[in-house]
Amino acid sequence: MRNIKSFIIFSLLLNSLTVFGQIELKNAPGTKFIASNNADTFLISSKPITNREYIIYFLWLSNVYGIDYPAYVTNAIPGIPADKIDLIITETENSSTPFKIIFTYAPTYVKDYIFNPKYIDYPVIGLSKMQANQFCFWLSDRYNEKN
Repeated sequence: MRNIKSFIIFSLLLNSLTVFGQIELKNAPGTKFIASNNADTFLISSKPITNREYIIYFLWLSNVYGIDYPAYVTNAIPGIPADKIDLIITETENSSTPFKIIFTYAPTYVKDYIFNPKYIDYPVIGLSKMQANQFCFWLSDRYNEKN
């Protein structure tokens, strides 16, 4: 009888600890939680990433790495092999824009699609798997900074 009482008390104690110790994960706005059987659960966006969102990432890369590591910036341009781009970054007199970026090679569709305000809310295209992964890591970091 004593073992049964001990077992019931232990079970209630264990149950109360697991109920109160659970942490509810909050989804980022516009995302859905994808659960799986292993540790690879993740959030996925409920809408495609637009050119506007990717340009924000691109400008962040330019501001953080542009002058010292221009390869990080050139590798982020969708649809263009990095060895085909010559990126020239020059400093300007205006303090609000510390440098300007000049592309010496860019196909017409990149100029007309990605950086054109007419297509700013269209889905970004031409990303490699590496570029998509780097964008996701960056987006996760920005979300974690805010929360």
